[in-house]
Amino acid sequence: FSVFNIWGQKIVSIQNEGSVLWDGNDSFGKPVPSGVYYFNADIIFDTRDSSKNFKQIKGWMHIVH
Repeated sequence: FSVFNIWGQKIVSIQNEGSVLWDGNDSFGKPVPSGVYYFNADIIFDTRDSSKNFKQIKGWMHIVH
């Protein structure tokens, strides 16, 4: 799971099995300013058909303090 600012700079990257919870802080532990942020998440499913076990989800969020 990675979060990017509007200029495409990576703000934070979280590698975790299971659920991902982003606390709104950058990779240095500082809160990000209000604004629009983009994310992508690479998800691997445990399936019998290996051609269907990967999905990438992309989206955006608006952070308001």
